[in-house]
Amino acid sequence: MKLILVTGGTGFLGKKLVEELDKNNFKLIILTRNKQNIIFKNNKFFKNHIILQNNKEDFEKLKKFKNVYGVVHLSTCYGRNGETKKEIYSANYSYPLNIYKIIDKKNLKFYLNTDTYFKLGLELPKGLAYYLESKKKFLDKIRLISQKSDLNMINCRIFQMYGEGDNKDKFIPNIINKLKNNEPKINLTKGKQRKDFIYVLDAASAISIIVNHHCNNNLKGFHNYEIGSGKTYSIKYIARHLKFKTKSK
Repeated sequence: MKLILVTGGTGFLGKKLVEELDKNNFKLIILTRNKQNIIFKNNKFFKNHIILQNNKEDFEKLKKFKNVYGVVHLSTCYGRNGETKKEIYSANYSYPLNIYKIIDKKNLKFYLNTDTYFKLGLELPKGLAYYLESKKKFLDKIRLISQKSDLNMINCRIFQMYGEGDNKDKFIPNIINKLKNNEPKINLTKGKQRKDFIYVLDAASAISIIVNHHCNNNLKGFHNYEIGSGKTYSIKYIARHLKFKTKSK
């Protein structure tokens, strides 16, 4: 049974991926901000795994594991809640890099990073701009590491996810909520911009397949995957489709 370290395992995507990896007979170390999270008591997929907290004491415990086969880094800070630039860079660059530095590499075969679909140069709020910059900096770092070591570095660029349990402030849940409440007016742009939307369970399944592929094949270097539906839809189309599905007035 291969041991995989997962960050962000209690998040929107993380919960689904933990289930997928559990079903595929992986043993997991789940790094979390709060070991008292109720999910660890109520979700059967978490009960057979090792839970460590993001603190100095548990990081010392992490160093002692000599058989970690791979790392799946999901956790991120978007800067949507007033975090400073330093806090955003700490979460998206320093934290995943620190994990790479302290983990025993004797049996480590891969490090999988989940990346943003946003591109540099977009006009974004300051917090999101720092998020994008910090993610890009870490991506550049793992590319460099892959060139200087035998470690298999994987980058998964995930497009716009949606599904049960998503943040209510995100586009699709927010629109659905307003439509269900029959709000007389929803302020949107012209909605011409197009996005690739992928269901969260499909994204989790794709990452699980990638993890299995890299566990079963002796691969080295840098590997990039784009995880999406392969189709784009305008925001206007999505909004009208949701209006039809919710039977909103």
